[in-house]
Amino acid sequence: HQHQRVISFFAQSFNLVLDIHAREAGLNKRYKELASRLVEVIRNLELNPFHLRISGTAGSGKSLVAAEQYCNKLERGERVLFLCFNRPLADQLRLSLPEGGLINTWLGFVQEILADNGLSATPDGQADFWDRRLEELIDHGVGDKWKFDCIIVDEGQDFEELWWMVLKEHCMNEGASVLWLEDPDQNVRSIEWQQREFATTFHAKSNFRSPYRIAQFIKEKLGFDFEVGNGLRGLGVGEHTVSDEAELRPLVDKLVKRWIAEGFGEEDIVVLTCIGLTRSSLYGADKLGNRTVRKFTEDYSDKGEQIYSEGVLRFDSVRRFKGQQAPVVILVDVDYSDDCSLDSRRIAFTGMTRATMRLEVVCLESGCEESLL
Repeated sequence: HQHQRVISFFAQSFNLVLDIHAREAGLNKRYKELASRLVEVIRNLELNPFHLRISGTAGSGKSLVAAEQYCNKLERGERVLFLCFNRPLADQLRLSLPEGGLINTWLGFVQEILADNGLSATPDGQADFWDRRLEELIDHGVGDKWKFDCIIVDEGQDFEELWWMVLKEHCMNEGASVLWLEDPDQNVRSIEWQQREFATTFHAKSNFRSPYRIAQFIKEKLGFDFEVGNGLRGLGVGEHTVSDEAELRPLVDKLVKRWIAEGFGEEDIVVLTCIGLTRSSLYGADKLGNRTVRKFTEDYSDKGEQIYSEGVLRFDSVRRFKGQQAPVVILVDVDYSDDCSLDSRRIAFTGMTRATMRLEVVCLESGCEESLL
């Protein structure tokens, strides 16, 4: 025993173990440092009126710009409206941003105005429900209570032209500023209309969030035009195929266990489907391996809050998770075969760019060739 202690002493060596969370913190810090360049540019623009459209790729720093604009306008005593399309993103924004402004989805915002004006805000199942309600609002008038000094629209590629017309005509005080943030490559709702009205557009083409190996994989597989802005390697990409749905659950369970063993917690891992949430075969699973699954039940509380099942491992769709991120993303039901549609590639792009450290891609044999990077 003493002999071994002497050898170990003179060896002057350390037994080092990778700290996953320290590495994650380092990647996040690097992302914010790089993406803050966009914040600095926008901060020093002088526009009158301040109507700015930022067309930026995933991970370019759009969310940081939006957060700074929101906070700065609140500090100046202005009334701020922050809108997005995605309900989970709106919920996350409410938690991360200070109180004082109105943060909501577009449909949630319309429901608030309808209720305030004594109009029906409960969908009747008809496809044209929201268009009819908007027409009622236009005829009725929204009132000064719903006018703002600053409007921020995140994920603007999801917004329809009529929505913008209502905002412009009925919800803006004189001289109000507008910050419009979008990424055409994440137009997963296939909205044909895109914001072109603003005189000033800033194009942000560098993805600072996705580590180098993940970003390179996305460019090679999907062909979208963006610049790799993060030189850190991350933990790479795993590409897998399954021949049928019966193979999917055990593979996902295996991947989850692998990254849990590497030091990640269940809260660091998200499983995303590229098809509709309830259409995926994983939606019916209450457990993956020995871990319970947390998923949207399609029900709402009396306050309109989404109800999730009790579980530790999050399962969601790409469309619902858009605008968020996770250290480990397991992307299932993927199709980026040569004959896949542009919509399929956009959904795959959106899902892949959610990963900040490790990306696992699972598709049917016709969709990709198995490899491990």
